[in-house]
Amino acid sequence: MSDVRRDLAADTNSGVQNKTELPQLTGSLAFTNGPAARALLEFARVSGFGSLESLRLTGRNFGQEEFIDWIAKHYAEIPQLRDLTSMASHDWQILNNFLVSNGFEPLFTRFSPSDMGICSIVKKTMRWTTAGTLTTICREVGGERQQYPGFKLSVDTAQLEVIAGDDLFTERIRITTQGNETVYLAMLPENEEGPRDGAHLLQLARRMLGAHAYRGHNQAGVILPMIDFDQVAEVDWLNDLGIDTPDGNSSTLASCRQHVRFQMNELGAKLEAAFAGVVTRGMAPRPFTVDRHFVLAVVDGTTSTTVLYLHPDDCWSKPPADAIA
Repeated sequence: MSDVRRDLAADTNSGVQNKTELPQLTGSLAFTNGPAARALLEFARVSGFGSLESLRLTGRNFGQEEFIDWIAKHYAEIPQLRDLTSMASHDWQILNNFLVSNGFEPLFTRFSPSDMGICSIVKKTMRWTTAGTLTTICREVGGERQQYPGFKLSVDTAQLEVIAGDDLFTERIRITTQGNETVYLAMLPENEEGPRDGAHLLQLARRMLGAHAYRGHNQAGVILPMIDFDQVAEVDWLNDLGIDTPDGNSSTLASCRQHVRFQMNELGAKLEAAFAGVVTRGMAPRPFTVDRHFVLAVVDGTTSTTVLYLHPDDCWSKPPADAIA
């Protein structure tokens, strides 16, 4: 346990509220839908409602609707997902101790005892069907040549699949393991902007997995970079997800966070992830807030349109008092 984690774990036993500092997101991003769904299932179980089907989940944005759609299609599978452990409690300290004892950061801050904290963790180690060989990946970054540690997998373990009829993904790699897991990955175009949050990431993954693909001609194997990813982050896009229960009470999911670690080398991959959220009972609906850059159009009649792209860094500012009189 690191010194930081030890200090935070010890403090959860005191009466002092201590908020975990979240680092700024880098270009990399993660979201695990299995633990998030199992946390909601734990809420249903502990509250006496039995199953996820008993909850009526209401999406407030596109990402939440995508997530709810995934849950609805996998009602039967979610309780059977392997390597997952869930917990629910009205005590934020108990939940933090559970997370820390399993090697994760304490993701909860103090919440009302009338609310319920829910969390779920997954720990999964996968080994490739055949170990790879070490190599190096070279690419140009900012005009300079950079080297990254990599490994090569044979065609028996990593199969190249060609994707037809998609303007985003052209190839998909399918990696087999010694267990039941299969790992898929596909490169985005060099000039393509990455996902902004877990909702966009989930949408990209569903597109990649659902694409029509066929076995490509590949005799030289596949070279992949080694990965060491460790991120604690807010899951803002899941906040305010509506939960209506059979007893007629309306609830809201809030304060969603996750801690994800993913490592990959020539032997296999390891995934460790924790999801945490707070179910707030009887919460009043919140107004929709415009809090990021946006496009605005002023339409006059049917032919004249003025379109503006408005960014907080350069124009979100209060105009003079007499500007609009």
